[in-house]
Amino acid sequence: MPLRRVGFISIGGILITVLHRALRQFLSAALAVGVVLALVIAAILIPSTAAHAASEGEDRVQAYYLTESEWARVRLAAQRALDSNSPVVIREFLRYGQYLAAAMDQEEQAILLLTGNAESASLEAQSQRLAAESFLVQANDPQLAIAAAASAKTAAEAARAAAGKAAEAVKAAQVTEQVSRAEERARFLTDWAFRTAEAKAANLVEDARLAAEAESRINNPEPYPTDEQITADRQRTYQYLATGTPHVRSSAEKILQANDPLLVRLFLVEGVFAAEELDNRIYAYGLLEAGGLETRAGADVAIDGTREMLRTFFQTEEFRLAVRDQDKGAHVIGIQARISVAKNLASQAALDAAAAEAAAASAATLAAAAEATRPPSSQTGTANSQAPVQGALGVTGGTALNAGLFGAASSPELPAPADAGVPAELAETPTPAVAAAPPAGKASSGTGDADKKAADMKAAAPQASGTQASQNTGLPLWAILLGLGVLVLAVACSILVLRRRRIPA
Repeated sequence: MPLRRVGFISIGGILITVLHRALRQFLSAALAVGVVLALVIAAILIPSTAAHAASEGEDRVQAYYLTESEWARVRLAAQRALDSNSPVVIREFLRYGQYLAAAMDQEEQAILLLTGNAESASLEAQSQRLAAESFLVQANDPQLAIAAAASAKTAAEAARAAAGKAAEAVKAAQVTEQVSRAEERARFLTDWAFRTAEAKAANLVEDARLAAEAESRINNPEPYPTDEQITADRQRTYQYLATGTPHVRSSAEKILQANDPLLVRLFLVEGVFAAEELDNRIYAYGLLEAGGLETRAGADVAIDGTREMLRTFFQTEEFRLAVRDQDKGAHVIGIQARISVAKNLASQAALDAAAAEAAAASAATLAAAAEATRPPSSQTGTANSQAPVQGALGVTGGTALNAGLFGAASSPELPAPADAGVPAELAETPTPAVAAAPPAGKASSGTGDADKKAADMKAAAPQASGTQASQNTGLPLWAILLGLGVLVLAVACSILVLRRRRIPA
């Protein structure tokens, strides 16, 4: 053997030995690095998994606490979240759902209070209108016109004040509803932005994972499947053909017609999920136009998210968000209906106030007419004639009418009552002096002077002269009783005399 060939063989053996040792060292180092990376990843994932589990447990505990909330909608929403057994749903309830439910309950309570105030004020205005109309009826009596007019004016003022309270309550309810809608919109947009950012981040991670898996399949193709694997793959493909979504069924049909075991395996590994994602995206895009506000937001977030988000939205989220849309719609309709009823009541209160003011104006007109037609000398006796108004009208209403009556009693237009111990006629009208009798032996000046004196006395005290005239029309009571006694005594004496004459001596 030539020396040159022996040298080449020796150099080749040395190179092979060196390469073998280098490869063994590289594999040992790679194994060590892999073990270190595995330990580091485990050290990262295990605490994060424990922390995630602890976080889920805390979320459930907080949701359980909220089932005892003072707000009815918060209790119901917390129970729904717990019944779903989904950590994502429970976390979404704690982040957004509980505040939405509490805001709806608070708004409903505030609207109920304000509309109740409007209803009470409307009833008050109606009662004061009835009071004013009853005082207008009493004002037709000239003797009660002044007091009735004052009471009607007070009732009209009370009716106008009640109408103002009703209008203010309705305005406050409308402002509350507008503020609640604005706050709800802001809260919704904030949660929508948060969920969209979270979905986009998850989608980026998923895209990177799918790209890595696709590259791995290209670099490391799977071996040709066995007959058993081909049969099992075709059976699974037939199942997708029967139960899958539209694009899944069409893709399965094309794969089965191709009759390529490798294409069937690729369809089962990746194609079926891509076809399902396409169907879910098409359905989500349709809900962007047809669903409610919460449903549209959920569809938009699912479109920006991962395949799992799309699948979850298609299976469960759509129905949960549809229920939320129904609850919010029913709440808004109920609030607007209550405000509409309160608005109608406020309008009726304004009409009642206008009617009460018209009745008060009419009563004032009647009082002025009665005052103008009353004789000047009798205007001082209005206290006695106006006093029965409160007693006559006090039984016509409840607390609403009493407001007008009490206002009339404190009005400066009412005259002061007479002294309780003195009759009204004597307290208001001075007693005329008795005319002196003509001196003895001197004849009267005639009937003309007597008539003139009688007229002067009647003009000075009409009530006293009327009473005296009524007394002069008949005999006094004591004279009639004395005559009857004398007649009875005479009859008794006659009977006694006749009996004695019949007795024999």
